[in-house]
Formats: sequence, structure tokens, C-alpha cells
Amino acid sequence: MTQDALREKFNEIIAIDEGIAMAYEAYLSVVRDDVERARLLREDEYELEIQSRLVHAKREGMEAGKIEIARNLKKMGIPIVQIAEGTGLTEQQINDL
Repeated sequence: MTQDALREKFNEIIAIDEGIAMAYEAYLSVVRDDVERARLLREDEYELEIQSRLVHAKREGMEAGKIEIARNLKKMGIPIVQIAEGTGLTEQQINDL
């Protein structure tokens, strides 16, 4: 039996019994809801991935900024202890610059 013949037979059965027709409509609604739910989930996952990348990039940028400031303060002759207090970097990190 071809797909068209099956679809036609199915439509005939639905037309005969109102209960089957209602069940079929409920089924289609659920399937559409599942498809929509899956699409929304993919969108949410994508948004979370973007947010995660932004947070990571911001942290990297802040760390790079602290290192640059510490390097400049070290060149100016500011004591390592004060640079560490001001930047939050360890004395070892500053000495390694």
C-alpha cells in the first residue's frame, strides 16, 4: 500500500469515528508541542553557550588587564607587595613578569 493510500485510509477511519479524530488532533498537538519544546531547548542551550563564552572572555580580559597594570607598576618601581595588594595577583606572578 502506498503512502497516499495509507493516508487516505487513515483519513477515512478518522472521519468515521469522532473519538479517533479527537485523539488524532490531540496527538498532533502533542507532537507539535514536542517539536517546539525541542526547538526552544536548542535555543536556550545556544544562549547559555554564548553567555558562558562571554563570561570566560571577560575573565580573561580582566586577568590580562591586571597583568598589564602590574607590569607597568613594576616598571615604575612600585614595591611588589603593594602591586600584589592592588591587583590581587600573587607576588610570584608579579615577579615572573
